[in-house]
Amino acid sequence: RMLAPRLAFVAGLLAQRDGREQAALAGLYRDLVAPALAELPTEVTHLLVVPDGELWSLPFGALPEAPGATPLVARYSLTLLPSIASWLRWGRDPPAPVPGLLALAQPVGDGAAAPWREGTLATGLRLGALPRAGEEVEAITRRWGHGSSQVAVGDGASERFLKGADLSRYGLLHFATHAVVDPQHPERSAVVLAAGDRAEDGLLQ
Repeated sequence: RMLAPRLAFVAGLLAQRDGREQAALAGLYRDLVAPALAELPTEVTHLLVVPDGELWSLPFGALPEAPGATPLVARYSLTLLPSIASWLRWGRDPPAPVPGLLALAQPVGDGAAAPWREGTLATGLRLGALPRAGEEVEAITRRWGHGSSQVAVGDGASERFLKGADLSRYGLLHFATHAVVDPQHPERSAVVLAAGDRAEDGLLQ
């Protein structure tokens, strides 16, 4: 209970990305890990960290011995493991329903695309084939569960299809497609799909 406000404070400082979090992180290092590390043999290089409750929000690897000092992750490899209390709590909770998966793969350029499609893509840019994209989404849906999955491949992997889909049914969208990035005009960057009709260019932005 006493730790929660400190962790929330550190999270706020980390979000600012201005270095002011160093003193707070060093204080957490002193209170949480320094006593245990002092007892370790010098040959230990791998730490198993078992946080619980609010401690899952703490980036243990970023903790420095002093402000500006080398962080913990530079001195040890870290593995985070759930506590026994977490395992017991998860065992009591009913399993969460598996959210739906919508996967789009291997879209094809089609004549239905709006005429400005090629003008948006960089001059001379040629997008290669994605011969394994179909296998990729098939493997993913096999693991995810076909009952909660929908796959659109080729002509079906279109911007028109995606915009018309009821996305509230899905917890995950997977794109096995190309993407284009325009650093000069970031608003033109896009995931490349088939178009689906003349009102779309197949560039999902």
